[in-house]
Amino acid sequence: MMKQSELKRFSWKKPTVFAIQLRDGTYAFAQSLIEPYIAFFDVFATDSDWSDVQLTSDKVMYVNAQTQQFFKESCLFKTEIAPIDDISYPTEWLHCGMGNRVVTVWAGTAQEQDIIVLGNHPPSLVKKDIRRKGPGRDISGVHDGVVLSAINAADSDMIDKHELTVLGIYPNTNERLWLNKTLKSKHDPLKDILFGRELPSEYKTYVDIISGQVELHTLGY
Repeated sequence: MMKQSELKRFSWKKPTVFAIQLRDGTYAFAQSLIEPYIAFFDVFATDSDWSDVQLTSDKVMYVNAQTQQFFKESCLFKTEIAPIDDISYPTEWLHCGMGNRVVTVWAGTAQEQDIIVLGNHPPSLVKKDIRRKGPGRDISGVHDGVVLSAINAADSDMIDKHELTVLGIYPNTNERLWLNKTLKSKHDPLKDILFGRELPSEYKTYVDIISGQVELHTLGY
């Protein structure tokens, strides 16, 4: 059973390490950086005893931006874990662009499903300095310029080492963390969908979430 969140009002005044309770009652750990960016760690706990939890920069899975909705709806907890100051800030990102399209996942199987995803295909690689305040220098205001206009879906190294410019929301981010823990992977299910990759069966809840066709409380949220 999910506990009551302790961090309904989140402060960005200084780096803070907090725990995120996942739908199976386990915990993931994250650190606030520059609003609205968060570093998520490959560190998980099965209970609320975090006395032996230590965070290091080599344990950072990814850094990305989160909406206020994520902080409001997620089950977050204060910790006494010391923040770290040697986290690398990404300078290049995957950008989906404007518009939306329909994607079919698990085609030809009993789980086949059509979902609507944001952006054109394929996503581009862009520059973005998250330390600089204000809109990006590109006309879109989202980023500072295009590095590569279209990323080849077969370029797994390029895809896997960059995060999307998409803002994270609840429960999409929370389900990604559950998948990271369960599959022992840093993968982003949304990236896998956008690039037409084969999806493991464990992605079913994530797909149901973004489809908007299934009530969240039936999925553990």
